[in-house]
Amino acid sequence: MTTGRGNVLNVEAYDFKPSLHDDMIAADLIISHAGAGTMLESLRLGKRLIVVVNESLMENHQAELAEEMERSNHSYAATVSTLLDVIKRAVGI
Repeated sequence: MTTGRGNVLNVEAYDFKPSLHDDMIAADLIISHAGAGTMLESLRLGKRLIVVVNESLMENHQAELAEEMERSNHSYAATVSTLLDVIKRAVGI
């Protein structure tokens, strides 16, 4: 994806991969579901993180955790409909 200023955002996606640890180490920005395990690993690695909340969950603990992490400036919270805008904010465009 080109940002319009000549910057390029390279994106990798997987259907399944047994371990994402090496990819997370190499990443500048991680986009993930709002699961606690991924969020904690990203924090341990000191990575910028966007968590995408599953809005269809009842008693949505993902949304609560993602919103609190964003309020504490540890990550960005997004939904599918806000993801592009949050990516632009996270990368400064």
